[in-house]
Amino acid sequence: MLIVKLFQQEALDGRDWWFTDPPSYTVDELVLEEFDKTFPYKEKLVLPGQLGQ
Repeated sequence: MLIVKLFQQEALDGRDWWFTDPPSYTVDELVLEEFDKTFPYKEKLVLPGQLGQ
C-alpha cells in the first residue's frame, strides 16, 4: 500500500497513476527457512507490543 499526501490537488488531474511493489518486497518462505538454518538454533519469540503479534 502506498499513501500519498497531495500538496497540489491538481497534481493528479488528467493522469493515470499506479504503484507496483518492487520484486525485492516478495519473500520466498522456503528460501528464508534455508537461510535461517545457516545460523545456530534460537527460539523464535514474539513479545506483546511487537509487530507480527
